[in-house]
Amino acid sequence: MSKQNEKTGAEALLESMKAAGIDYLFANAGTDFPPIIEALMRLDPSRVPVPVTIPHETAAVAMAHGAYLVSMSESIRTVIRRNPDMTSGDVFMLNAPFNGGTHLPDVTVITPVFDEASGQAIFYVASRGHHADIGGKTPGSAPPDSRVIEEEGVVIDNFKLVERGILREAETRALLASGTYPCRNIDENLADLAAQIAANETGVREVKKMITQFGLDVVQSYMMHVQDNAAESVRRVISALKGGQYDYELDNGEFIRVAVRVDRENQTAEIDFTGTAEKNPFNYNAPLAVCHAVVLYVFRALVGAQIPLNEGCFRPLKIIAPEGSMINAQYPSAVIAGNTEVSQLMCNALICALGAMAGSQGTMNNYVWGNSRLQNYETICG
Repeated sequence: MSKQNEKTGAEALLESMKAAGIDYLFANAGTDFPPIIEALMRLDPSRVPVPVTIPHETAAVAMAHGAYLVSMSESIRTVIRRNPDMTSGDVFMLNAPFNGGTHLPDVTVITPVFDEASGQAIFYVASRGHHADIGGKTPGSAPPDSRVIEEEGVVIDNFKLVERGILREAETRALLASGTYPCRNIDENLADLAAQIAANETGVREVKKMITQFGLDVVQSYMMHVQDNAAESVRRVISALKGGQYDYELDNGEFIRVAVRVDRENQTAEIDFTGTAEKNPFNYNAPLAVCHAVVLYVFRALVGAQIPLNEGCFRPLKIIAPEGSMINAQYPSAVIAGNTEVSQLMCNALICALGAMAGSQGTMNNYVWGNSRLQNYETICG
């Protein structure tokens, strides 16, 4: 790489770092930095990498916020775990709340990015879209009286949507038309899925463009740098916290209980929801992915800097969410209100335990309506 290219690449990386809110780099102790990183260090010495010892690991980076997208990483892990033989051109989808989903209308589409040299999957691009209807007892897939997950729509758990570049349209239509309460507008579902596939393809192209411009080693290093920076940012927050506990009373007299125990010396925190109400007989239940998303959202908000949401934020945190409680519901629990109501209640409880800021009204103010032909879903601000 020429010196001029080094400078151009370094300037591009610096611009990307500033846009992502990354102020410092953290790298493995003893790292030999590639020329482009050394050029970045010359361009802006304030971003000299700080050597620390970290494990070699990979994790999804969610460049978004809130329970809606933060929980996607578990969906991606499910697809990776269940598809060891995936190939280039494959695309998968999932909405199962107990494998990284939130509630059934939120459908995640996942596309692996393959290294042309090794043929191995090196990155995963995902998009999550709320479908206006995914089946269920009522139009819009938000029945107020659902007791089991199948009453809320079609459960999609690790389905291959595209195989080697070919859309499996017949199989997808059959899936969406299956179950006791199938989808009401499958053509619309397919249009939404086509948009998600296209969005992922844009992401795949951009990832490959980065690899071509900077090299795979640099891109993978920066994926780790983003996570390392997030972990350090959360540790700084923990150092200023006192911890605390709070019982958030629900309308039925039960509670969401949370205790935050802070270890300032090690800069870690334990978030313990022990004592939270057992599974609700209706749909006031949240899957574990939503619980994790709430914790990440709160600690990310306390950071105060514009860092991307990613798995690194979890490193200093330990979450205890009792299995079978309303914040860690198991199959076949109904969960439609988990993403829209229970998530807000958990957020308020955690914020109150930390004494950090005022809570909200504890609802997303969702308004769902429709019939057999038309379905709509609105979130009303205020």
